[in-house]
Amino acid sequence: MQDTISSKYGKSTKVSNPFKSAVLLMLWLPISAGYSAAQTQEPTGSRVYLDVFGPGLLYSFNYERNLSHRLGVRLGAGGTPFSGFTYILSFGMLTLTVGGPVHSLHTGLGAGIGWFQDLSILEEINVLEAYGVFSVGYQFQPRPRGIFFRLTYTPFFNFHVVEPLWGGITAGYAF
Repeated sequence: MQDTISSKYGKSTKVSNPFKSAVLLMLWLPISAGYSAAQTQEPTGSRVYLDVFGPGLLYSFNYERNLSHRLGVRLGAGGTPFSGFTYILSFGMLTLTVGGPVHSLHTGLGAGIGWFQDLSILEEINVLEAYGVFSVGYQFQPRPRGIFFRLTYTPFFNFHVVEPLWGGITAGYAF
């Protein structure tokens, strides 16, 4: 179903039948639109979850809200209560998620405030300090709404300490 056209330079070019091309285009467009809609599944609006380790040191409770398909805002609070001393943290992060609807890369960058109290020595110590946090990790979310899991690398730092080897495990619910 192809015709041959000769140019003025003696070369011949094969031209497809326009009807065949139109039919193939009409079949291809709905299939590709359906495939891309499946790949860019609408994100959930909100998530609540528990981080073990991660930016809250021992644990943190978090709320995350998507601003767009990839960009979100995360607020969290956690701490490390031990005998003799306490460390309470609150933080905020800007998050970015890239990848498919089930398996994705989740990243975040933020800052927080930590309050440290040490009662184990002779003098009581109370310190309020700012810190920075970064996270990058794998997110598994089998359904758009429902449970999800993350495994993250989460270094944190302040003016006195840099902890480059820190990570976290997350379990939560997206709604």
